[in-house]
Amino acid sequence: MRARTLHEAWYRLPVFYFSNSLRIFGPEDEAPFPSATDRLDYEMELGRVIGRDGSDIAAADALDCIAGFCIFNDFSARDLQFDEMAVGLGPAKGKDAATSLGPWLVTTDEMAPCLRDGKLHVKCAVRVNGDVWLDRLY
Repeated sequence: MRARTLHEAWYRLPVFYFSNSLRIFGPEDEAPFPSATDRLDYEMELGRVIGRDGSDIAAADALDCIAGFCIFNDFSARDLQFDEMAVGLGPAKGKDAATSLGPWLVTTDEMAPCLRDGKLHVKCAVRVNGDVWLDRLY
């Protein structure tokens, strides 16, 4: 344990990391609110869908492996995640809530006009019950 004092959260909960691939929801689906948290939060991200096999791909060739892009919302139980991060292992139960994908997969060639200097520049939004909660330029 590298001769360090463990955070008290280490003794209250077993800490490990995994993502739950069975908790994926569509853009119009209701994401469940886990009973173990009081602070459910989300992160709007841009998902990349890999379209071919590859390993040790050079950065210059990475875009050739991407079939398309989609909105990726990662739901997190922040109160659980804060305790897990204090232990030093990383989020696990805090990331078990849900993931929402979509509503579309936009192919890489369709996104070509948004690529500048090897980076994608797009505007994304999160709506909850029709209300815009986040509007961001990536």
